[in-house]
Amino acid sequence: TKALKNRPSWALTKEQNEARASAEEDELLDFAMSLDYQRFIDDLDIRDALEFVKKRVTELDGETAKIEEEEEKKEKEIKQAERAERAAEVAVDRAEVAGEQNQVVHDGKAKVAIPRSPEVTTPGRDEAQHALDTHKGLKQVH
Repeated sequence: TKALKNRPSWALTKEQNEARASAEEDELLDFAMSLDYQRFIDDLDIRDALEFVKKRVTELDGETAKIEEEEEKKEKEIKQAERAERAAEVAVDRAEVAGEQNQVVHDGKAKVAIPRSPEVTTPGRDEAQHALDTHKGLKQVH
């Protein structure tokens, strides 16, 4: 049989190829049956590698959670800025309708001063003023 192992498959008869394949299958089954899995699991290198992988997975989970929190925070900030911008636009529109919009030139840039008016409710005016104060780019537009 050792002579069969060294010969290429094409040089063997069909029966010899089948016998060699059967012998290889038996060898593989014997190896699998006699394999001591616990010995490999107990091996320090393997245990260290598994520990490293578990630790890295935990780190990645933490990083993912942090990124998701940051994304949620940014989304909230964007929504808040959009609400403030809409409130500012509404307040400016109300002031224009009431005919009480004043242009004030300051530092070479036109800025809108929104006076208190019965048409502009206090909460709407306050939101608009807050939006204009916190988002400097809005002042240049409105």
